[in-house]
Amino acid sequence: MENPLSNHEKDFLLTLARQTIVKAVNNQPLPTWNDADLTDAMKQKGASFVTLTKDGDLRGCIGSLEAYQSLIEDVRDHARQAALEDYRFPPVKDVEIPRLHIEISRL
Repeated sequence: MENPLSNHEKDFLLTLARQTIVKAVNNQPLPTWNDADLTDAMKQKGASFVTLTKDGDLRGCIGSLEAYQSLIEDVRDHARQAALEDYRFPPVKDVEIPRLHIEISRL
């Protein structure tokens, strides 16, 4: 098992996921980052699932079991996909975003 993420890393990834969802839902360019601001754990290959719930109900969940890109890219991609591409649900709308709870699971 990987080393646990620090609170700073968790907060950074959650903020990135929320910003990604806001931008993706509004058809804006996805957030980018300065590599100097990233920790080694965020730069290394990592697998994640991003789960969205709204009022306690599942609203989207996308992830991968295998690490094939950096953890930060994985979280950003899965946040966008969970909001827009989970075939079980219609795409998230802008008005839903304030009520979304985001959970990131690192595998």
